[in-house]
Amino acid sequence: MGDRLAILGIVCAVALSLYGLLLLYRRRWTEAPERLAVDRLGLELMEGCCAFVLFSSPSCRPCKAALAVVRSVVSKTRGVTEIVQIDATEQPDLAHEYGVRTIPTVFLITASGHVVHRWRSVPEHAEAEAALMSI
Repeated sequence: MGDRLAILGIVCAVALSLYGLLLLYRRRWTEAPERLAVDRLGLELMEGCCAFVLFSSPSCRPCKAALAVVRSVVSKTRGVTEIVQIDATEQPDLAHEYGVRTIPTVFLITASGHVVHRWRSVPEHAEAEAALMSI
């Protein structure tokens, strides 16, 4: 009886440890980064500027819709706003670094790389416009 309890205790401890690791792994992937490295994105933004960073792939139809929304929002603003499109299939290390698990994923960042907003699908036009105006 004592051996069975010891084995059961070990099995429970291992199961709880694995569950804890799973929670940490999932948390790591769901947290949005606070900053993107502007230089790694090929951007040179002046103070007061911002950028939409779109992670996509060439064959992704929703990505084309996301780009159309971003372009429409940018065309209606007076400030300098860049649009950077990153092919997640060609730069998987960058996508992984920023927790991009689905495409399209769109970030709105400031000149310093601070993430103002993140969308994990096609952004709503009004929401993207409001996020841009909040800067």
